[in-house]
Amino acid sequence: MVPADDEGSVLILGIGAVSILITVLLVGVDVAGLAMRHHDAELTADAAARAAAQGLDLAAYYRGAGDTRLPLDEAAARWRAQRLMRPPWHVSRVAVVDDIVTVTVSGRVPLVVGGLVGHDSATVVGSGSAALSRVP
Repeated sequence: MVPADDEGSVLILGIGAVSILITVLLVGVDVAGLAMRHHDAELTADAAARAAAQGLDLAAYYRGAGDTRLPLDEAAARWRAQRLMRPPWHVSRVAVVDDIVTVTVSGRVPLVVGGLVGHDSATVVGSGSAALSRVP
């Protein structure tokens, strides 16, 4: 015999469990989307770094004929990296140290579920490095 005040309690528990499951799935969609966009940012930064590494400083190269390092022009490297950018990405930082260039890109990406709670986008950052080297 079931007490009269317990009728329907399984239905309420079921609705609560399904609500929690749907919430977890929706948050998972945003987390997976951010992970994919972070991967995109890393790939974009790598491509920009490879392009930026082609910014050889010709004047310094011809001055140091015996030097084993290939000098990079920071302004040319930045210009080459920025040339590759497409929305939502933009170059945040270009650093040239010796013959290695590091490019950091960032961008605002939309959130699917976050918009429902007031967070409609997130900033994603990626970084990549490349070196200009001589071919023997």
